[in-house]
Amino acid sequence: MVARVRKEGPPAVDKGEALQSDLEAALGRFGTSFRHASTKARKLPTNNRQAFSSGVTSLGKDVVTELAATGDVFTKLGERFKDKDLSNATKNQPACQRVSG
Repeated sequence: MVARVRKEGPPAVDKGEALQSDLEAALGRFGTSFRHASTKARKLPTNNRQAFSSGVTSLGKDVVTELAATGDVFTKLGERFKDKDLSNATKNQPACQRVSG
């Protein structure tokens, strides 16, 4: 996703290059969190039901925490880079609606 954002280039708004840079960083953090969760999931013990259950519970808590932190980053991006045209444009993009809820 970071590569696609980079390829598109900065939006034609005030501070567009800074917005793109911060967005790429936020997306990179999300990708790193996902990779860490995936690695932890592959290492869960499958020969002990209790250990597996405990590991899944712990992993789930970690994922929820990371997603909340990532959501906070996106919220701060929206607050830092307020632009009416950009806001209107993203409201009409299905991919943006899925991310923003």
